[in-house]
Amino acid sequence: MVLTTSRRSLALIALIALLLPALAFLQYRWQGELSGLEGLRARQNLVAGTVRLSTEFDAHLAQVYTGLSAIDPGAPASHDAARQAIPAGVVKALYAVGPSGGHSSVRTIAGIVPGADAAAIPAWLSDLADSPAALGRTLHADIPAIVVHPASADQPRLVAALDMERIASEVIPTILAGCFEGGIPSAFDVLIIRDDLPDQVVYRSRPELAVADFDPAVAPIPLFAIHGRDLTRAAALRLTPDAAAHRWRVYLQHQSGALEATLGAVRVRNLAIGIGVLLLLAVSIGLLVASAHGMQRAAREQLELVARMSHELRTPLATITSAGENLADEVVSSPADARHYGELIKREGRRLSKTIGDILLCCRLQAAPDAAISPAPTDIASVIDSALAESRAVAPEGQLIEISIEPGLPAVMADREALKMAIKNLVLNAVKYGRGRPVRVAAQTQRTATGGEEVAIAVDDEGPGVPAGERLRIFDPFFRGRLAREMEVEGSGIGLSIVRQVARSHGGRVRVGVSAQKGARFVLHLPALKGLRPVAVEPAA
Repeated sequence: MVLTTSRRSLALIALIALLLPALAFLQYRWQGELSGLEGLRARQNLVAGTVRLSTEFDAHLAQVYTGLSAIDPGAPASHDAARQAIPAGVVKALYAVGPSGGHSSVRTIAGIVPGADAAAIPAWLSDLADSPAALGRTLHADIPAIVVHPASADQPRLVAALDMERIASEVIPTILAGCFEGGIPSAFDVLIIRDDLPDQVVYRSRPELAVADFDPAVAPIPLFAIHGRDLTRAAALRLTPDAAAHRWRVYLQHQSGALEATLGAVRVRNLAIGIGVLLLLAVSIGLLVASAHGMQRAAREQLELVARMSHELRTPLATITSAGENLADEVVSSPADARHYGELIKREGRRLSKTIGDILLCCRLQAAPDAAISPAPTDIASVIDSALAESRAVAPEGQLIEISIEPGLPAVMADREALKMAIKNLVLNAVKYGRGRPVRVAAQTQRTATGGEEVAIAVDDEGPGVPAGERLRIFDPFFRGRLAREMEVEGSGIGLSIVRQVARSHGGRVRVGVSAQKGARFVLHLPALKGLRPVAVEPAA
């Protein structure tokens, strides 16, 4: 069953090891296709944004024309409505040209464009006023300017000079910012030139930008016209035929390498996220497999624990049962034999009770160490004396147990009964393996590596010692080493496990080594309470 489960786990791991690289490759291919689609989307967005730029800019001009159409040069009250209708930053000066077309009829219209009221009449306006053909057009790309024709012949024409500096620095960038919503973020190269004079640049996003820097396969988009669709019917009727003819061309493209770099960064980011997800999946599966193995190992250990517990309980129970049957069947006839069987039942009953108590304590210490003990400031010397007294009571007659306790040992924070059981287990272990030879118990204060104090309780015997290969396992529950089996030493195999659990629950440790007599040496280390020493109590008179 275990072999089959291991094979299934190996097969699952091998399958995962094959699938994860395949998924990573598919992820890479998929990200490449997505990058291509994003690039295509960005280019389509570029074309759509360019068209939108043309439409939005022409709509701005139409809005200027609509506001100018509402102005009556002779009625200052109309200026407020015009000032609100004309977009800010487009017109820098507004002039009126009389019906005669002479120089004397040219004047500045005040109160509409801030800061332009006191401006002198420019020379280009005088030349325009002297040319009826030029004055008859709606748009002038060379100035640039917009001419609004009056509704009747006796009214002056309005000439609005456009502020190209603010148009190039504010209006066009603002329109551009709204033309590419939802697209791939990237920097653009923008160049606007005149149709009639291609060498004359109206706007460029970067210095030294020229037409040759743009892809010749991509046609520029026309710009700078006023369309009747953007005007009211009354205003549209006053347009001249030339108004719908575009005067500028706009070139627009992603900056060299900007789109590729942006798409590359997006691809790397998505790949990193995808690979991270795959790695997380691999780690999760690995943890699940490890957890399954751990659960299987724990289940096996539980079965072994139950088997060992059954074995340890079966021996005294069998002895007690056999002795009881002999007594019940009146096999025993003499009082001496009855006493023998009574002593046997009593000894095995105590052994059974001790084994059950050890098992319960071991389980409590493993399940909830903090709940299994009740620590309090404890005089360690008195605990050692009590443990040795109980040990001598059950040790073979004539067993020598020597004790050496350093005067003035500091107190420890401990559960007295649990600590006494741990010391007792160490002493009885030494008695069993020493085979009648002396056992030595010593307690002294030691300095820790951090500068604190601890109490070290050492138990030495003159037995065969603990083999080096078993020193890491002797503290496992129900583990019995080779010497214990060969020497047929009685025991459940959980005494040392209880010692380790008690040491850990008290913040201490236990270690095993070789004694001076080449036997086993166990040392129990417990942290001392700072500044707390036992108080000597005088015996009552």
